[in-house]
Amino acid sequence: MKNHNDIYDEDYEEGRCIICNDMLEDDSRLTIDLDFDTDLPRGNICDNCYIGINHMKNSPELLRRSSEYCEYWRDVNTLDD
Repeated sequence: MKNHNDIYDEDYEEGRCIICNDMLEDDSRLTIDLDFDTDLPRGNICDNCYIGINHMKNSPELLRRSSEYCEYWRDVNTLDD
């Protein structure tokens, strides 16, 4: 099934964000994420993930670095466990 912008996405149909995989409540909505350079749709994501990507300037490099940062500190903080 396609959503209203002809993007095939089973997660949209199920009400799930394709990044965080959270199931959205009835009053939540998915945002159609567009590529900043091409304006082509990339997928349907929740508002929180959409805001996060935009705060990282839509930069894959910044997103990778922030992921590495989180993973590093998660590992450092769990060494004592």
